[in-house]
Amino acid sequence: MHNSQRQDWFVEWFASPYYRLLYSNRDQNEAALLIENLIKKFNPNHGVKILDLPCGEGRHALQLNQLGFDVTGADLSERSIQFAKQFENETLKFFVHDIRKPFAENQFDWVLNLFTSFGYFNSEKENQNAMQTLSNALKPGGLLIIDFLNKATVLHCLPAQQEIEMGGVKFQITKSVKEKFVVKEIEVNSNGKIEHFVEQVQLLSLSDFEKLFSDFGLKLIHTFGDYQLNPFSDKSERLILVARK
Repeated sequence: MHNSQRQDWFVEWFASPYYRLLYSNRDQNEAALLIENLIKKFNPNHGVKILDLPCGEGRHALQLNQLGFDVTGADLSERSIQFAKQFENETLKFFVHDIRKPFAENQFDWVLNLFTSFGYFNSEKENQNAMQTLSNALKPGGLLIIDFLNKATVLHCLPAQQEIEMGGVKFQITKSVKEKFVVKEIEVNSNGKIEHFVEQVQLLSLSDFEKLFSDFGLKLIHTFGDYQLNPFSDKSERLILVARK
């Protein structure tokens, strides 16, 4: 892969129209399920302020705002934020922001980091910076909710190849493990024009997150294994963590 070593692979990939096309099946219904179940489980009052970082095109933020919450969304992708800004109102705001840089101090009751949006970086220091940003944004007593891949399930299913056709575009996807990352190499064929992209996510385990939490004043209080919030196990689809500041 000509660009697999690029540290900020996500800048190029998330700015591409093919990213949105490939993941168009991550629709509002999937977002709605997780949000509904989190609200039922933790029953926040309507006065809470919520930060979604990174927020992508704002589907979670919009849903939470429609439920009556004051929501801020931030994401590195200018394209995604441009799209999300059409939904803005007095209690829903969007910003372009890099999670590795400070965003807010003691401002939010909930901070959300959803759909495997952590561990993109090559260095431990960048992971620490990202966790510091998430922790700092929380008010004391606030909740951080991280929705991440389950390392054991990912490793069980690798290596893997698949071909997908969406909207007339063919995607050839190869997943493998390289060092401590799960790497997804994506070849895009659009009317004969071939482009290559890469995703790489660090294979962080529950204990890795627990260490990061303790380093930044957070305490793990719940783990779940899917969007129905069933208990977490090695065979779980996801690793969903809830930590309190």
